[in-house]
Amino acid sequence: MSDIQIPLPLVQTSLSALPMYQSPHLIATYSHLPDRSIQHSDASISYHKGASIGDDLKAGYGSYIERDPLLNEHLDGLCQSLLKYRKEGGSLKSGALITWRGMLTSYYTTSPYACRLLTAAFSDRDTWEMNAVAFNGNVYLEDHVTKEERLKRIEEEKAYKQQSYFGYSFEAFSTTDVKPKAGKTALEKAKKRKRPSEIAVNTNVQWCCVVKSKIGVKIEVGFRDAQGTLINLETFMTSQIPRTIHKTPNAPWDAAICLQTFEALVAQVLGQVITTDPIPTWKSEGADLSSIPEATVWRIKFQPKQGLLMKKLGAYTPENEDPKQRWGFLPLSFVEKMLE
Repeated sequence: MSDIQIPLPLVQTSLSALPMYQSPHLIATYSHLPDRSIQHSDASISYHKGASIGDDLKAGYGSYIERDPLLNEHLDGLCQSLLKYRKEGGSLKSGALITWRGMLTSYYTTSPYACRLLTAAFSDRDTWEMNAVAFNGNVYLEDHVTKEERLKRIEEEKAYKQQSYFGYSFEAFSTTDVKPKAGKTALEKAKKRKRPSEIAVNTNVQWCCVVKSKIGVKIEVGFRDAQGTLINLETFMTSQIPRTIHKTPNAPWDAAICLQTFEALVAQVLGQVITTDPIPTWKSEGADLSSIPEATVWRIKFQPKQGLLMKKLGAYTPENEDPKQRWGFLPLSFVEKMLE
């Protein structure tokens, strides 16, 4: 089968009808512990307490422990969470795209931020690749980065490692792992609890602190000077950010165009990948768990200003992975339990 080209849709205005998306709702939570094991609880949650002007964001630099950048965890945590959700009575709709948030928006690279599906219309430089597989009526999407590319990224990131740490540090100054309770004493303990030198594991660069309140979700953004001292704090309501950007002269992106482009691209990706789901036929032929058919994995490459290039890989197993433990790039144990 030849490669499939999906061009960027010609969306020229933000006045066109918007796709109908619901606000997200929580179905499950889990935490990565310091050893990267998964616990189905809020064990790793941090609570907002607010940083202070004058905080030294360099504090603790050189003694913190990072997540192994060569570790490829695929969608394993998400899969475990979905299994728990189903065990507790939840069900998955067919025709869904299942992936991480960053696969839809952006991810941190040697360039400031590389655009993904939701922001593809405004990306003019960065390329990226993803793997996709259809399983039991839904399409799962994961990042595709080779070991060589990861090593190259590690080397390039050394040049601004301390600047990246400022983001970790701001998060630590802004949050605490002790849930604040009513009363001055508890809040004082919370404020003393967590400083940057106590950071155990960091998984993402955070330049802002996300706060959920009764009126919606807010982000608190910290601004620093060249020496890494926090000099200003600003808070934004996430629901208002697209409107604010829209009013900005020469706005770098437009929320309506992002949604329209995303809808068009994902509809075509789902349409191609879902047809290679072997499970419906397998179910109609008897659904013997001892003979689950092979997965068909696709490679999706984004070409700036052009669109997506899709290639069928067939029965693909990620590099350095045991094919007996994987169904495509999904955990085989997840596949088997979902089909029981």
